[in-house]
Amino acid sequence: MKKRGFTLIEILVVIGIIGLLAGIMIPVAGGAMDAMTRTKTKARFNEWVTAVEQYKMAYGFYPTLGQNASSGSDAHYNLGNGTNSEAFVKSLYGKDPETGEKLKGAERTKYNRKATTFCEFSGEDFTQGDGSIEFGKLADGFGNNNIHLVMDTTGNSRVEIPSQYLPEDATDDESNEKGMMGKVIIFTSEKDGDDYESVYSWR
Repeated sequence: MKKRGFTLIEILVVIGIIGLLAGIMIPVAGGAMDAMTRTKTKARFNEWVTAVEQYKMAYGFYPTLGQNASSGSDAHYNLGNGTNSEAFVKSLYGKDPETGEKLKGAERTKYNRKATTFCEFSGEDFTQGDGSIEFGKLADGFGNNNIHLVMDTTGNSRVEIPSQYLPEDATDDESNEKGMMGKVIIFTSEKDGDDYESVYSWR
């Protein structure tokens, strides 16, 4: 008996179906990965928020990071600035992020005088968009290092989100002219025109 093989048309139909399924599944898988990265980044931001609050409880003041990013009443720092980012890490980690050694001398006095570890940092926290690791330069899960930190330095338990960084679907509380309820918030914004995922510690 002669065995029947696949015809060219049948093979092309199968290839077409596989291509169609791949076209459907790849965006879905990509969207799931983005959602997972966003969730993981938010959880990390919340760890940093807690660490900042613990620092304030321990020392009676918030970490001094360097250059303020805006002229608002609350302290707003862009951790995309390498100096701000390094100060943030050393303040909360109490160690040199590259060597893991406890801060000493002038750095210890400046950032974290008891060298207390309020939060751990790993290479993942410093992984840039191109996959490289730059210790002391924070990046979120998408590789975006345009990370903003706002701290309530007025003592009214509200933090003001600069208007240009408000979410498109901002709630009444988020857009309140007196600021949003809270003491510390962290979020990301676009960097150099790149369309990064926005991540907010509070939503």
